[in-house]
Order: sequence, then structure tokens, then C-alpha cells
Amino acid sequence: QYLMLKEGNTAPFPEALRELLPAPQALEEVLPQYLRC
Repeated sequence: QYLMLKEGNTAPFPEALRELLPAPQALEEVLPQYLRC
């Protein structure tokens, strides 16, 4: 699922988040914050 978000929402996502992409567990904690925006 996070891979789809990466391809669909690469622009709005900061570089720091792109570094966390390899770690799904970290994304689950970070993504919700960006999904609210």
C-alpha cells in the first residue's frame, strides 16, 4: 500500500519521508500525519 502512495503522492511528500519508505512500520506511524493534510 505504501508503494502506491509513494508513486501517487511523491511530490507532496518530503525527502525525509522518502527515506522512511523502505520501512513500512515507520510509514504506518508517519503516513497518517500527511494523510490528514
